[in-house]
Amino acid sequence: MPQSAPKNKINIYPIEINIEVEGGPHKAQAYKINPQGMIMEVFVSKFKPQQSLKLKWILPIDDIGMEEDAVVVKLYSQPKGNKIQYLMEIHFKKIKPQNAEAIKFLLDRVEHHKKQIEKKAQS
Repeated sequence: MPQSAPKNKINIYPIEINIEVEGGPHKAQAYKINPQGMIMEVFVSKFKPQQSLKLKWILPIDDIGMEEDAVVVKLYSQPKGNKIQYLMEIHFKKIKPQNAEAIKFLLDRVEHHKKQIEKKAQS
């Protein structure tokens, strides 16, 4: 009889992001984050490559407030149902060392937790 998937999985995504740009604030959701940048879904198509942004968010699990300057690297759009989904890849301009460490620590914890679940599932 096959085992069911473990239910105690950590899911840190999406992360709610507040974007401050000329013309007013925007909301976004990050689906991938690392110390270099993030990939996020935005809900308007107004962003341009090389555009500067100020990002604010709360890092999951430890609830650490973060604020970083970033630049748009790539933009993607794809159909999603009857709408268009807009994705944006950004890089941090110069991430604060404590923010980089907090992100690394979070990702290491998630990876460690995944390995523990896989180990339990195999035993």
